[in-house]
Amino acid sequence: MLSPKPLRPEKNTGKPTGFTLIELAIAVSISAVLATIAFASYHHFVLKVRRTDAVQALTLVMHAQERYRLQHAVYSDSLSNLTLPQQLSQYYSLSLSPDANGKFLRGYTVAAHARPDGPQVHDGQCLVMSIVVNGTMHARQGSQPGCWPS
Repeated sequence: MLSPKPLRPEKNTGKPTGFTLIELAIAVSISAVLATIAFASYHHFVLKVRRTDAVQALTLVMHAQERYRLQHAVYSDSLSNLTLPQQLSQYYSLSLSPDANGKFLRGYTVAAHARPDGPQVHDGQCLVMSIVVNGTMHARQGSQPGCWPS
């Protein structure tokens, strides 16, 4: 009858097994570099995604202004006159300003500014995003050209 084979070989080849301290240090340093790159990319992505909060809020104000204009023949000079949700934006504060003539008769500008106490203040590219309405035309503006999604 045959005897069962042992799970581990019995002979010692004399070679050390496992990893040396230098090999472990190299593996840890490579992992740290990759984690740093991944975190920076993730942080940039999160800032970019939060810009949609400003786009959504600006669009809501623009639509509310058009509804207000249908009823009053002029644009509203205050956000409080418009029918809007309680909290428009979690990361941005909004402001209204009149057109070039200083009136809200034919146009206005609505701007979203990154809240100074919020996380979007670290978005150096797009601290301010705005929509300028002049009659029937409107233009999107940002601190940098890439602020608005295409």
